[in-house]
Amino acid sequence: MKSFSLILNEEPVGGSPGLASTHSGPDRWFLVHAIRTGLMVLVLFFIVSFQLSQKHFFSLSIWVPVYAALILSFLFNGIYLLLFDWVQRHFQINAALFAFDTLVITTLIYFTGVGQSLFVFLYLVNLILGGLIFQKRGGLYLGLWTSALFSWLMILNPHSEGVNLYLLVLMNNLAFFSIPVVSGALGEQLDFMHRKISRQTSSLEALKSLNSLVVENIASGLMIVDGRLQVISFNQSAAEITGYRDLSQRHIGEVFAPLVDRLNQTEFKKGEAHRQELEWLHPRGDKLVIEIIVSALFDDRQEFKGYLVLFQDLTQVKHLERQMQHKAKLAAVGQLAAGIAHEIRNPLASISGSIQLLVTSGGSLPPEDVKLMNIVLKEIDRLNALISEFLDYVRPELAAEDPINVNEVLREALEVLKFNRNLRTDIHYLKEFNSSQMILGHKDKLKQAFLNILINAAQALEHSQSPQIEVICEDEASDYVVVKIRDNGQGMDPHLVERIFEPFHTTKPKGTGLGLAITHKILEMHQAEVVVKSEVGKGTEFKILFPTLKFKKELDPQGNHIRSMTA
Repeated sequence: MKSFSLILNEEPVGGSPGLASTHSGPDRWFLVHAIRTGLMVLVLFFIVSFQLSQKHFFSLSIWVPVYAALILSFLFNGIYLLLFDWVQRHFQINAALFAFDTLVITTLIYFTGVGQSLFVFLYLVNLILGGLIFQKRGGLYLGLWTSALFSWLMILNPHSEGVNLYLLVLMNNLAFFSIPVVSGALGEQLDFMHRKISRQTSSLEALKSLNSLVVENIASGLMIVDGRLQVISFNQSAAEITGYRDLSQRHIGEVFAPLVDRLNQTEFKKGEAHRQELEWLHPRGDKLVIEIIVSALFDDRQEFKGYLVLFQDLTQVKHLERQMQHKAKLAAVGQLAAGIAHEIRNPLASISGSIQLLVTSGGSLPPEDVKLMNIVLKEIDRLNALISEFLDYVRPELAAEDPINVNEVLREALEVLKFNRNLRTDIHYLKEFNSSQMILGHKDKLKQAFLNILINAAQALEHSQSPQIEVICEDEASDYVVVKIRDNGQGMDPHLVERIFEPFHTTKPKGTGLGLAITHKILEMHQAEVVVKSEVGKGTEFKILFPTLKFKKELDPQGNHIRSMTA
């Protein structure tokens, strides 16, 4: 059984403990870079606006370094944007870029005046963004670099001295170190939440994949139906069983019409499942037995949302049940065989011998008595033949061992059929013998089975105006030899078709009901599959599939079985 595991990598990118891992994704990186670029644009806009308003007081010594610093900042940020996917994974490059931004801010403050510069707040913004990216440790390094540059500015400022200098340096340095700590903690929390969400998302995706894998691979059909009885979801098995490639938005009545009344008439409760078996006509024309289990779907507020419909094809299961019942009947019959042979056959022999002795003892018996005795002898012979036929039916057969050409067996059976005086002589036979494969079997037994089927087919043509029997023998790939015996006689209803191989079941006035039962046993010995199709007024078809000599070797040598179906 396959196991499903989820592997989560929580190690920071590049092995740098201060850099936010890529679990935060490119979104935060892009946001930080956008804020940095936006601030530079605002600074440029402010400086240009100020220059336009103060064009008579322009000093090259002040503004040329300012513009040079801004141009370099835009240049480095442009390169960063071009190499965004690669640069964001390298701690040293990102640290250098933030350090450079701090240097640019320091340049702006230096040339615009330390005491009254409006750009001091950029230090704080840069530290906040650095804390979000580098977290506490990296933010503190950036704060130390910012503190050093600002302190250097304050020392160079001739207007800052004494207590004011110390107080200004102290207050700003306090901000330079406290802001990275706060923003770094926020960054760590954001990373933690992102990793947690990523783990939960990955777990949900794994569960979703596992759920889809289970649903799509179960052999039973599964459909989810809404309150309007429209199919909103289904698995592959549902499509295969129903024959509909796409079940979406189909009304359940289009698929299983008898189920609609059940859904409308039944009051479903949460946790209850209702089971139903129904005979269903497949779109391709086959009659199937379908088991359907329906459960109602409720949400957390106990509001009805639809139905869960689980179904499976029980046709083969039902067939196997009938086959097991048939075998059980055969076993019971076999247990009676020995008792019947001793308890009936021996007395019949005594009675027959006694009557024959009376008939041949002298001419003193009246002619009427002799006639009655001959009738008794005739019926005794018929009863004895019935017992012999019955004993042949219950006697265990040996496994088939001889290579047989099925074409030849069918030809011989048809030749024997021509000499049967009890059948019509005007029957037209259509023959196609195209099989080239051999099977293992007993030739005489197999000929008897074919002959029984042919005789039944001929007897079914008693009232037909244009009697015809079609006999086809052909190969199905290299696995089976297929024999089809088809007549255009009176046919049978489904109830008779189901019981056609049962012993002592017959529709003929003088039939024993053992002919087709013996045929079934012979075919069982040959590991054949039998399919019987019949329709009243149109005729009957026997389709028999024999495993070939090559294919039969691959079967279980002890698997003396038969797969027979009626339709």
